[in-house]
Amino acid sequence: MQKAAERAGKKLEEMNVDSLFSKQEREKWRDEAFNEIKQEIERSDKHYHVVSTTCIFYYADWSKEEGLNQQLFHIIEPNIVIAFIDDLIEMKKRLLNSERWNRIFTESGGPPLNFLAKWREDSVNFLHDLSIECQYRKDPIKRKEEGFVTDFYIFARQHSKETLTSLIYEMNEKLKLYLSYPISEGREELSKVEEFRDKLSENYIVFDPFTIKDWNIVNSYDSLKENQNSMKIGDVELPRKEVEDALSSIRTQVVGRDFAIIDSVDAVVVYHHTKEPSAGVMAEIIYARHNRKPVFGYYPFPRPSPFLEYFMRMGQIRTMYRNEEELIREINHWKEYLRTKTI
Repeated sequence: MQKAAERAGKKLEEMNVDSLFSKQEREKWRDEAFNEIKQEIERSDKHYHVVSTTCIFYYADWSKEEGLNQQLFHIIEPNIVIAFIDDLIEMKKRLLNSERWNRIFTESGGPPLNFLAKWREDSVNFLHDLSIECQYRKDPIKRKEEGFVTDFYIFARQHSKETLTSLIYEMNEKLKLYLSYPISEGREELSKVEEFRDKLSENYIVFDPFTIKDWNIVNSYDSLKENQNSMKIGDVELPRKEVEDALSSIRTQVVGRDFAIIDSVDAVVVYHHTKEPSAGVMAEIIYARHNRKPVFGYYPFPRPSPFLEYFMRMGQIRTMYRNEEELIREINHWKEYLRTKTI
């Protein structure tokens, strides 16, 4: 966009993008930029091309502007669409370090959490809907192929760069797994999960839901005393009212996001490192089975819940194990039968 603006004799910068130029000018430069990207792709002899863009831009008054639309989507025709997301706290920290956003929210301590939550949710839903509209399919009646998007993923920034690399370059060779586990335990228990996740990641693409740590906001709020008017997460100070305004959205997004990620994987792997049942894990197991996703589980305790046993099966074959290595061997045994499309 900056190059397109320069050709028009204008200097486009973060600080003046919405104050000096009209929406029509911004859209014109955006469209020119997408057409230039398309031309570069057509001239290239590379197999992979990565196009990064903001799909929706929010303004301080909660109005929004599309950075992407169906017409532009059809210009670049992506095969894989990845919605990159981050924790609300990390989003807030980045914008607090932005001169532009600091100028806009000078008096209020940066963009509020409910503003950021809405921005993130709308962006993911917008991208998902575009992907569905442009989904690749074969029409047996018309005997032709339609659409171009084969896969849609929600991907948290805190995943490792190796996971992202595998998703882009090895998605057709490696199984994609969603790791489900209780997240309300202590640091020691979560470190066991991380070790198991890293072990799985040696051969599979693993989506870890706790790479988005918004639930820490909920836990911190629940531990507030009645006379406390603020709370601190890391080095970010949050007014009590700001957190209260965002709680409902945070809680709802946790469920919807995790279910959407389950939709995009080949199988769910449950690491039930606690004896007591987890409502969140059980909900993810039931959702996965309802949507015909195989569920494999690790439960190292005797006499598991009959509900866990019931849902951790493939036909008559039990898929719950008390040994990590046995679980991984079984996943590897079934991997050729588990590949699915993500949209």
